Amino acid sequence: MKLQHKMYRWAVVLVLLAAMLFSAGCNDAPEEPPVEDRPEVVVEPGVKPAEPPTVSEGDPQGEEQDEPVLPEEPQFQDKAEASTPADLAANLDLIESYYFEQNIPYVDGQIYMQIWYKDGRMKVVTSVGGYGLSEYYYDYNENTVINYAPGSGTPAMKLPFDPANPDAPDNPKLQNYLDCTANGFETIDRQTCMVLNTAEGSTLWVSTANGFPLQVYYEDSLGDFWTVQYKNIRLNSVEDKELLLDPSVEVVDYTGSAV
Repeated sequence: MKLQHKMYRWAVVLVLLAAMLFSAGCNDAPEEPPVEDRPEVVVEPGVKPAEPPTVSEGDPQGEEQDEPVLPEEPQFQDKAEASTPADLAANLDLIESYYFEQNIPYVDGQIYMQIWYKDGRMKVVTSVGGYGLSEYYYDYNENTVINYAPGSGTPAMKLPFDPANPDAPDNPKLQNYLDCTANGFETIDRQTCMVLNTAEGSTLWVSTANGFPLQVYYEDSLGDFWTVQYKNIRLNSVEDKELLLDPSVEVVDYTGSAV
């Protein structure tokens, strides 16, 4: 009985010590506010609470970001029948690239031409009645031309090129309207055009809207006269890839052997 009583007393002492330690631990924790003082947080079902936006380094919070500045498109000035050759020349200067098509009714058959131009480079594709496809790649910066006949099985030829040659392709960017004589206005494809007579004897119908010709009357190198219109014109939208020769084509360079 004495042993049981001693063990009982030790058990009571251990229980009291545990209660004291638990009480001390509870006193160290911060008191929670009464239920009625706690702020109420309401979250809609399926909706996460909004989180404050993060601010990256170097981007002060609340500072507005500037909109990117885009390059301005060339602004053509259309003065209609009040235009002068100088106005047309000013519009022509704003044209950095162009594309157009022409049908030339030669005696031996109609020649269909497609012409691309950008940054002193020109690509000309011709065919006669849908046959005899030929490609020409002119470089006005180097005064060279590459001739290529797709499907012929022969390599392309790179040759010297003289832009002043009568057989050189029509390049409106080289036309100096200030050297022309104005001869009134006419309408081509519902566009007002100034009629210009060139020093070489050709006649141009130039759109007052953008300074690009819509029609030309000229004498070719054989002495024949033709009136040809510029069709499906695109201005300032030609891409570099449109003027490139197929890189798989072999090119034989004859420019070094020119006399």
